[in-house]
Amino acid sequence: TISGNVAGQAAGALYNDSGVITLTNSTLSDNLAASHGGAIFNNLGTLTLTHVTLSGNTAEQVNGGGAIDNYANSLTHLYLQNVLLADNGAQNCVGQAPDMVTFSLTTDITCMPEGGTNFYNTPIVLGPLANNGGFTLTQLPAPNSAAVNNGQCLGGLTSDQRGLLRPVGASCDIGAVERQLVDYGWYAFLPLTVR
Repeated sequence: TISGNVAGQAAGALYNDSGVITLTNSTLSDNLAASHGGAIFNNLGTLTLTHVTLSGNTAEQVNGGGAIDNYANSLTHLYLQNVLLADNGAQNCVGQAPDMVTFSLTTDITCMPEGGTNFYNTPIVLGPLANNGGFTLTQLPAPNSAAVNNGQCLGGLTSDQRGLLRPVGASCDIGAVERQLVDYGWYAFLPLTVR
């Protein structure tokens, strides 16, 4: 989890300058950039986000991209899969359109093509950054969130950011956290036999 950072210019949490970066099962929350890319500024690099939650990040510049500023250039590449973008200032994303977006969810109409496997302009209903188990703070989607059971399960990725089982339910959840039965207040007990 990358949270509570402030950048004097761009990229409150992550600045990718001509690099190749992959983030999986990660949360970027409540970061601030004075100009653009409240959470991420992707400049001439290749950035792949898989099961990532970006929430509550802010860019103070008008049209600065609260979550992601994907710099427009043929050398800039952005791939989003099972990514949740929630209420990151006026716009979640600005700049060049991502190369690929699948099974992702955004509270506005930026970052991704409309329809298909993606959910756009959709309320997400996320809990605050909190200790939901595991070694890092996370944001748990509410039981009625569109993030629940609307992701795509990926081979080899069988746990969430907390290290807990993925999937639980009909399909994988979108974002860094997979709701568990215990998150609903349900518990499973082994059967007991008395002789």
